Amino acid sequence: MPPFQLQPEQVKAEVPRILELGQAFFAGQCLNAVVRMGVADAMGDSTLSVAELAARLEGKPHEEMLFRCMRLLALHGVFVESAGPGGEFLFALTPMGALLQTKAPMQPSMACGMLHWNEKCMWDAWATVPDLAAGKIEAPTPFQAANSMPIFEYYANHPKSAKQFNEFMTFFSGGELPVVLEFLPWATLTGKKVVDIGGNLGTVMGAVKAKFPEVEAISFDLPEVIATVAEPPPGVELVPGDMFKSESIPQADAIIMKHILHDWSDENSIKILGSCAAALADNGKIFLIECVLPDAGQMTELKGSQVHLDALMMVIGGKERTAAQWSNLATAASLRIAETIATPMPAAQIVVLTK
Repeated sequence: MPPFQLQPEQVKAEVPRILELGQAFFAGQCLNAVVRMGVADAMGDSTLSVAELAARLEGKPHEEMLFRCMRLLALHGVFVESAGPGGEFLFALTPMGALLQTKAPMQPSMACGMLHWNEKCMWDAWATVPDLAAGKIEAPTPFQAANSMPIFEYYANHPKSAKQFNEFMTFFSGGELPVVLEFLPWATLTGKKVVDIGGNLGTVMGAVKAKFPEVEAISFDLPEVIATVAEPPPGVELVPGDMFKSESIPQADAIIMKHILHDWSDENSIKILGSCAAALADNGKIFLIECVLPDAGQMTELKGSQVHLDALMMVIGGKERTAAQWSNLATAASLRIAETIATPMPAAQIVVLTK
């Protein structure tokens, strides 16, 4: 096979781009460090030297290493770097960096997501991808190769990791609420029982109940997830159970699953859909809120976020799917796609299934 021979001007243009891609993880791990140390909360709206910052942090931070992490992150827009009166380095949060705070009133925090993506169990999982992709080792998923158990079993045994994951999922649920509230046909669900499978802390159904009080709103999740909810959203019934066991799912006129099946293999997704179908009224509908990956040659920058998400799902054992793949899953579960509702959010398209 002859090589792809570059012209000199192509080499000059592409070397910086491949270097930038290859070193992308440098910033990720520096970000992980400052989030774990609580740097954003310690800084608040202050402009500080690293020595001043270190005095606000717990323990005895390695000031030089912290400085070098922060300087790199300043290049990526997390901090603003400036010079003090004596030429000393000073740092302040940018609006991006402010999202790493965990105590800012009425403001979302992305700290949980950075901790989830970069914690050791995930980092170790990514490290197995080269050998798994090359066929040098065998394992059901990269996560299992690194951690000896599936991700949700891991979370059941590691509450701190589970807490970060659940908080991150709640954050995304909040951002996608407009899709749920504006694009699902709520007018047809008046007086109907709607069950959110994998509803986490009940955020989605809480918003539904507030806007559509005539809907009977149920949020369904694992017992250990439900147990973390101090008080359910007003009007929402929280039901513990196992979505693989149809008898534990409440009978429903409509079922919502938002970013649930992308966590699972085709085999397990078919089992979940089968359980849902068994709990669904004969004329009921299942609303899948998921990515619909672009077909071959149809990639756009907007849809690129879907492909990034698919890579993450590859690591933990799930997958995003094309329209054809969603259709195949539905058929295998004795369901069919009635329609696909397009929304402005690439990762939150609506695939409607019926019996």
